[in-house]
Amino acid sequence: MRAEEEAKLARDQLTVTQTDIGTAVGAVERVDGALADITEGVSEVHSLLGTMAADNQTQSSSVSEISSAISSMDQSTQQNAAMVEETSAAARNLQTEVGSLSERAAMFQTGADRSGVRVTAPASKVRSPAHASAKSHGSPAAKDAALAGADDWNGF
Repeated sequence: MRAEEEAKLARDQLTVTQTDIGTAVGAVERVDGALADITEGVSEVHSLLGTMAADNQTQSSSVSEISSAISSMDQSTQQNAAMVEETSAAARNLQTEVGSLSERAAMFQTGADRSGVRVTAPASKVRSPAHASAKSHGSPAAKDAALAGADDWNGF
């Protein structure tokens, strides 16, 4: 009887041990599944980090190109500003020259002037185009025309 009780007790312990082993196997399978999920997640993170690194490289290249373009635009803007300044200075100089020429032209009176006053200039100071032409070509007719027109400012 005692052997029977011991056999029953041994069977019960074996049943408990088998149940514990089954529970342990289930736990190991769950851990294995969790580790597989972790491994898959790490691989996905690794892939995402690789993509981010490639995107960062592309972005860096784009920023470099933008920086170069901005530098070129800045240089062009500075050149344009310098040209505007030069143009403005040239315009002021031209305005001064126009004022000076206007003052000089106002000194002359033409035959159309109603006052009847004629301004004549000495032939040695102002030469008419005909006089300059006669001097360069040397023809007698041209010289006569130049001398006759030297005191005649109506043709001027």
